[in-house]
Amino acid sequence: MARKIGWAALLAAGLLLPLRVYPVLAADILAWALFATAFDIMLGYTGLLSFGQAAFFGGGAYTAGLLAQRLGVPYPLNALAAALATGLLALPLMGLAIRRRGIYFAMITLAFGQMVFYVVNEWRPLTGGENGVQGIPRQALAGFDISSSTAYYYAAFPLAVLGLLLCWRIVRSPFGRVLLAIRENDVRTQTLGYAVYRYKLLAAVLSCALSGLAGGIWVINHGFVALDAVHWTTSGLVVIMVLL
Repeated sequence: MARKIGWAALLAAGLLLPLRVYPVLAADILAWALFATAFDIMLGYTGLLSFGQAAFFGGGAYTAGLLAQRLGVPYPLNALAAALATGLLALPLMGLAIRRRGIYFAMITLAFGQMVFYVVNEWRPLTGGENGVQGIPRQALAGFDISSSTAYYYAAFPLAVLGLLLCWRIVRSPFGRVLLAIRENDVRTQTLGYAVYRYKLLAAVLSCALSGLAGGIWVINHGFVALDAVHWTTSGLVVIMVLL
């Protein structure tokens, strides 16, 4: 009973948030909460310290923004496409990185993140380089008007909540318990018969896809995306958020 009351209070607080703070800030809170929670699957539950998460958050932002601006893809389809794109990007990158442990894994992800930053910076006809992508419209599916900041918050809220609930379900499942075992002792977990590499890879891909979803929510909120979204400082910021 107490848990249900707690969940109801949390939901009510989320629904009332844009009435208490600036709606753009409220939507940013949703996006960054999802980004940090998604990264916690890697760092907190699997023990994978990545310094390249900005590649997926920013990659999702660029994907959703370009789809909305150039192809007129409405929200939330552009944000969901961003999650799919970043998940596919993470599959080969994390597939290589998680073959290493500790600081070696962290350095490989940092290198991947810097590679993505370089590509985004140099691919000016598509990404705008230092100028970024501007004038990203807020187009909602089925003609719903989300042009105002408050309306967009309430459009972003259910998608962010679904992402957070998925994170919660992952860590509360038997899969999540295996991830905790891997974090504590991956060699022992391997000897118990679990395919540690596959578990790590799936956790990393899910985390990166949800990070891309967070980036998609974030970019439609602001209407533009610049290079700082894929900069290493964004990766450092989410690491600090999770550690705190």
